[in-house]
Amino acid sequence: MIAYYMLYNISHAPSNMYTAVDKPMEIDLNMLALKVALDNAVLQLKAEETNLGYIPRINQTYQHYPYVPDRIFRNIDPVCMYGSLYLVVVPLSVFMVIFEELMREKVDNLRRGM
Repeated sequence: MIAYYMLYNISHAPSNMYTAVDKPMEIDLNMLALKVALDNAVLQLKAEETNLGYIPRINQTYQHYPYVPDRIFRNIDPVCMYGSLYLVVVPLSVFMVIFEELMREKVDNLRRGM
């Protein structure tokens, strides 16, 4: 029995951090090809050690995991849902800053008068 470990720099692998929720995860095809090549090399080594008449090979195919779209995200429109919030938040925050400045000025003048 032969066991091996493959260590590699994950920063070179495709990232799934900013992908959409309804898309399948990225697969690192280079890592899969390296793994199959290592497995075939181990099979060839063992076949030559035991004088096997043929060299077994691993042929690999892959597909993305089947994904069923979520009903929540199917017809979602965040601009229509939350866009009006930002129409209120921006003027409200500007009003709060101006109001706070007016109150500060009123308090300062009141202290000067006393």
